[in-house]
Amino acid sequence: MIRVLLVDDHKLVRAGLQSLLAACEDIEVVGSAADGHEALELAGQHQPDVVLMDLSMPGMGGVEATRRLLAAHPDVQVVVVLTSFSDQEQVLDAVDAGAVGYLLKDADPDDLVAGVRANKQIARHLGISERTVKAHLTSIFQTIGVTDRTQAALWAERNGLRGGGA
Repeated sequence: MIRVLLVDDHKLVRAGLQSLLAACEDIEVVGSAADGHEALELAGQHQPDVVLMDLSMPGMGGVEATRRLLAAHPDVQVVVVLTSFSDQEQVLDAVDAGAVGYLLKDADPDDLVAGVRANKQIARHLGISERTVKAHLTSIFQTIGVTDRTQAALWAERNGLRGGGA
C-alpha cells in the first residue's frame, strides 16, 4: 500500500485528488493539508510514502515545505510536486529541495496515479530503497553529461519524463 499525503491550498483540488486516488486499491490517502505548516504536522503523524505537494500556496510555499518536510522526516522519500503552471525555476528549486519529480495539474489522471506509483515500483522491482533509486538517477545524469538542473529537466522532458532533477 502506498501511503499518500495531499497538500494543496484549494479544497476542491484536494477533494478531487482524494477521489481519484481512493479508486486505486494500492493507494491510501492518509492525510490532506491546506498549507505547508499543516503538511509538516501531518507528515509527522502519518509517515506517508508520497507527498503530492502544491508549489504555490500562501504562507509556506511548496518549495520550503518540501525542504522542511524532508529535513524533519527523512524517511519520507518521495515528494511529487503539483503545479498549475510551468515555472521551470520554481519546479527546479523544488527538485533541489528534494522533490523527485513534478506533475502539472492539467495532467491526465492516469499520469498522476503513475507518478505516485513510479519510484516505489522501481525500488521494489530492484530490491533497493527509493533513496538509492534517486542516487542512481543522479549518477546517470552525470554520466551522460547533464551537469545542471536545467539540463536535467530539459533532458527528462525530451525523453518523456517529468521532473528530471532526480
